[in-house]
Amino acid sequence: MQYQPIESTVRNTLALYLDRRPEELRPSTLLSDELELTTLDVVLLVLHVEELQGEVYDLYTLESVQTVGELIRYFQVQHRAACATKLSA
Repeated sequence: MQYQPIESTVRNTLALYLDRRPEELRPSTLLSDELELTTLDVVLLVLHVEELQGEVYDLYTLESVQTVGELIRYFQVQHRAACATKLSA
């Protein structure tokens, strides 16, 4: 499997889920208002990325995420934390 930065993984997964091109998803794009994603949609996206990455993320910190940029930042933080946990184990 080829390595992809977490941002690419998230953007590509979201684009596939929404049947859009990744470059259409600007950081300022609102998840619920513009993309019409529900909380369940976002949680399912997180679970899918977790599976792709082989990591577990904190869903409680997801509550404040409202834009594509915030979602990518959420995944970057969660990915870093998961990597740090793996290194310390």
